[in-house]
Amino acid sequence: MSDSDVSADAELEFTGERFVPGAGGAEIAVEHAHRYLAAAPLVQGKDVVDLGSGSGYGAALLAGYRAYTGYDIAPEAVAFATRRFGGTATSFEVGDATGVDCADASADVVVCFEVLEHVEDPAAIVREARRVLRPGGMFVSSTPDRTAYNRTRDEPNEFHLAEMERDEYEQLLASSFAHVRLHGQAYASASWLTGETGSTGPESMVLMDAGMEGLGGELSALYWVGLASEGPLPPLSGSALIADSAGGSELSRAVAQLREWEPELEARRLALEQAAIREDQARTQLKGWEPELKARRLALEQAAIREERARTQLAAYERTIQALQERLDRGAV
Repeated sequence: MSDSDVSADAELEFTGERFVPGAGGAEIAVEHAHRYLAAAPLVQGKDVVDLGSGSGYGAALLAGYRAYTGYDIAPEAVAFATRRFGGTATSFEVGDATGVDCADASADVVVCFEVLEHVEDPAAIVREARRVLRPGGMFVSSTPDRTAYNRTRDEPNEFHLAEMERDEYEQLLASSFAHVRLHGQAYASASWLTGETGSTGPESMVLMDAGMEGLGGELSALYWVGLASEGPLPPLSGSALIADSAGGSELSRAVAQLREWEPELEARRLALEQAAIREDQARTQLKGWEPELKARRLALEQAAIREERARTQLAAYERTIQALQERLDRGAV
């Protein structure tokens, strides 16, 4: 399928291969949004490349970057992302994460969330990230923990080609970067109880299983988020993202805001298209006038030549008349 075969107005079908905002339920939305939100402080004012940008929602969640380019192998995903999330500093292009059309050392941060397991050779993506990064740049990626992830499923994920254990993932990143650090991520249902008026968040967190037993302990990582760089790694604080069932999560708000802008953006796009059409019509009209304008220019040039000749001849006549007048005055005639 070529780019031209894909309509920019088409909706993106949720198949399970990639996350699409508004589809798949709260769990997948929170998991995917949380990674981008956690990475947002790392990209402020920087040039960002997203390998495997999917439906493009990550561009809205990162925010604050200087420039963002998302690459995805699916033209329909790129068309959807461009329509929903594209902007002056935000672009999307068709490209394989193992080899994108991007200059060497052109990005400060490369993100790649839940893509490594979708290719047969994840190391190719890591090498590509290293190629694209500037000196001291950072690669931020994620992948499911093979054991923990499959423990939650009845059958393997048909889209996953290379799942890894924690140690394998860490070694993969270390094969291309000097500094590596992994953060665990897991999903859990939550209940929110506000503190005193004016408080902004929970002061404590209690973990328990569905049988109301096993209070305390830690969540087992279902996914690993890896930071890798040739230079020292910045701190990444632990965080929690709680989905608002009323639709007030950061992801929902970002998508809702972008959808509110759609009519205005569409109107501006149509206005630009119409202006381009008018400009093209004017150019065509000017081309149609070219022969006549050329003929008129030549006629003016010829008239100017004739006028100059007439002026020269008139000057000669005037000199002759003056000479005759002088002879008459002297009585020489």
